[in-house]
Amino acid sequence: MPRELVILRKIPPHPNIITLLYWMKIRPEEWMIEFEFHGYDSNGLKSNLKDYLNDVARSRGSNGLTVNESKKIMSQLLLACNHLENHGIYHRNLKLDNIVIGTDGSIKLIDFGLAIEVKENEQHIEKVGSIVPPEMYGHVTYRPSTAQIWVLGTIFYQLFERIEPFQKERVICKALGPVMFSKYNRPSEECVELMEWMLNVDPNRRPQCIEDVLDHEWIRHD
Repeated sequence: MPRELVILRKIPPHPNIITLLYWMKIRPEEWMIEFEFHGYDSNGLKSNLKDYLNDVARSRGSNGLTVNESKKIMSQLLLACNHLENHGIYHRNLKLDNIVIGTDGSIKLIDFGLAIEVKENEQHIEKVGSIVPPEMYGHVTYRPSTAQIWVLGTIFYQLFERIEPFQKERVICKALGPVMFSKYNRPSEECVELMEWMLNVDPNRRPQCIEDVLDHEWIRHD
């Protein structure tokens, strides 16, 4: 049985996680899996968050979303990841391509092919995912919870700028400096503070779980 199917069958329903509708084994190594219909534009084309940000940039002539739009999307993503974390599951491949967005602005997390179940305080050493934190470059053990916080911080930044905040090959040294924004798209100090907390090069100085981020004043304040 595919890993994605195993994981999704264990997750209770959540409005920001794609719903598994139907599955059937066709051949010994082949499965048919059907998901809910979500994240398609008026032309019937699938719309992930990466495509959406590019469309917004073209139509508005801006780098990314407004502060309120970013908060709406980020809050939904955090709730989805918190739901997974509460059930001991980590997605491990969070990125713009794996977040679909509907015409109403609602998002859903998709593609659980790399997701795993993790025991409390479990340490890992495997480098996995499209976006990886500094500790994964050091061949040392790390906690999936704080590694995920870094990845979420990267997505957070991309909502404003559409690009990752640090170059992959220089992520450790680049992460030591402040997070930079374009001249016309700088968010509030509280927002930047949260982002820099999530993107701290030291995993022990980041939020230790999703609930820490959800409890931040910028997220809680309407």
